[in-house]
Formats: sequence, structure tokens, C-alpha cells
Amino acid sequence: MYFNPIKHTVHYKDSTFTFASGVQAFIFDCGVENNIDEKYDIQTLIKYVYFIYQLYQKDDNHTPLGRLCDYVAENWETVENMSRSDILKQFYNSLI
Repeated sequence: MYFNPIKHTVHYKDSTFTFASGVQAFIFDCGVENNIDEKYDIQTLIKYVYFIYQLYQKDDNHTPLGRLCDYVAENWETVENMSRSDILKQFYNSLI
């Protein structure tokens, strides 16, 4: 079993968040830029991070991650309960 000793730490406001992946830290930054924590709360921001990270891992395409983050942020209330395949289908259709 492979163990990755690298941790990515983000200091935001008065809190510290640690992620196992730099991608997750990037998604966190995108969520902050899209005001997820201000529109909803910090727990939703964390949920957003892991939600998009799962989408990113399951996508067979070369995902434009920043655009995916923006798309999910703009459509959070619609997509948070959709299937991953439906979200990715709508996302890619929005790029056309």
C-alpha cells in the first residue's frame, strides 16, 4: 500500500484546513473565489471540495478543473444532488 506523506495546508480566515491532495487545495481556493462559504457556510465549502474532487477523479476526459469548479459553484443548489455522470454531461454541454 502506498502512503503519501505530503499534506497540503490552507490557512483561511481563522481556520486551518489540511488536504491530502494539492488538487483539493486548488478546489478549496476556487470555492473561496466563488464565495461558497459566504453564500452558504464553511461546511458547504468543504463539501464542495470533496464533491468536485470526486467528479474530477471519475471524469475520463481532460477536465478543465477551474471551469468545472466555477460551473459547480454557479449551479450548486441544482447539482449537489445529481448523479456525477449527469453533472459532467451538463458541464461539458455548457462548454459547447
